[in-house]
Amino acid sequence: MRTLGPMIKALCILLALSVVAGFAGCQDEKANGALYLTWKFGAFTCDEADVMEVHARLYSYEDSSAVVESRDNCSANGLQLPDVPPGEYTLLLQGLNADGCATHEVRRDITVPEGTVNRVDELALLRRHRDLVANWYFDNRLDCLGNGVKQVEIQVSVGDRFDQTFLSLCEGFQTTISEKLPVGDIRLAVRGLDDEGNSIAFGTVEYDRDVVFQMPCEDVVKLEVPLSMCNLIDCETVD
Repeated sequence: MRTLGPMIKALCILLALSVVAGFAGCQDEKANGALYLTWKFGAFTCDEADVMEVHARLYSYEDSSAVVESRDNCSANGLQLPDVPPGEYTLLLQGLNADGCATHEVRRDITVPEGTVNRVDELALLRRHRDLVANWYFDNRLDCLGNGVKQVEIQVSVGDRFDQTFLSLCEGFQTTISEKLPVGDIRLAVRGLDDEGNSIAFGTVEYDRDVVFQMPCEDVVKLEVPLSMCNLIDCETVD
């Protein structure tokens, strides 16, 4: 029996250490928190903004998939994301129309506290920005090579608040405009240039301000401009 004494004593010490370690591990665990959100559309209601539901997602800085997400009717005027591990996140809140397409959104860096609720009120849901894709074609049904057009100059203007010109190869028949335009009627003026930079084709079209709100399920706003061939003098004087 005396030979077993040291062994039993050692086992008791190991058992005690394991219990202490387990207790310390429990002490290190952090209680999950929660996030409560409310939103607004400026002076508009959900119905006036044509938003039926809201969809909230939290992203960590380590994963491209949402850590947690939730959705509810827009008219509920509040949404909670429960049981979220405490930490720093990026919040994506989107307003969805009747077809389930995101028409409004806001992004925000968010902290979820340990064991409590972080309330974030009146997040401003704004119209989702979509790139413009300007397409052109020739009314004589020939292609760029057939018309001798090498490049195109695309002037985009919104009243006196935006005016910028973009250059693109003709053969692609489109270019993407990522700049965020102010609200207003959009005018596109496209010039076709030959290999010496002379203007030999021209077209212009004006779109109503509401064009950016149409077909909201599309990822981009598509605009078309027909081009007509013109002589050097006429091309330089049209506007």
